[in-house]
Amino acid sequence: MSKKLIKDYFPLSKTEEGIYASCIKETDAYNLSNYLLLDNDIDLNKFKEAVKKVFNNHPYLFTVLSLGD
Repeated sequence: MSKKLIKDYFPLSKTEEGIYASCIKETDAYNLSNYLLLDNDIDLNKFKEAVKKVFNNHPYLFTVLSLGD
């Protein structure tokens, strides 16, 4: 997967700060896990390529929160 590494830093908005504050508490309000149950006849190579396309076309999915250096 070819992804462009971006090292720009941007402050969180007030809404994002609120979500972050909620996430670091002992709660799962914003940590909702999911899973896919795939049929046995799925073409795994096509599925893999589709997932790659989604991530490559939406680079914000690679966002990392950092508290600093």
